[in-house]
Amino acid sequence: MPPRRPLPARRGIGLQCEAGTQLFSVSAIRYYGQRMRGEQGTPRSLHGMMLQTLIGESRRIRRRDWMKAAIKSKARNLGRRIVRPFHKPVEPTGVALLIKLFGESCGRRAGENGAVREALPHRPGPR
Repeated sequence: MPPRRPLPARRGIGLQCEAGTQLFSVSAIRYYGQRMRGEQGTPRSLHGMMLQTLIGESRRIRRRDWMKAAIKSKARNLGRRIVRPFHKPVEPTGVALLIKLFGESCGRRAGENGAVREALPHRPGPR
């Protein structure tokens, strides 16, 4: 096997483009983080804390912050489970209603056409 040739050194415009891309991505992440944070004084979300840490706006996330986020998540999930049986389902409207009706209609009528019925996985046809 022949020895590997070293990769060519990067010079000139390539490094400038790479630096420009990195600068753009960091500034885009900062903008997104500020938009996600919203008003001053609101508590930071876990995603916001991680973004700020990644781009160097804040120090590393403390263990206390990880624990606090985990407890909040568990409490939120528990609350959703408790409320779910009492929550009235929202009827779809607009495009969601059209998609639901189209899916139901296709399911009912797919068995009527022989070619379509053969192409679909085996399901019992309409009776």
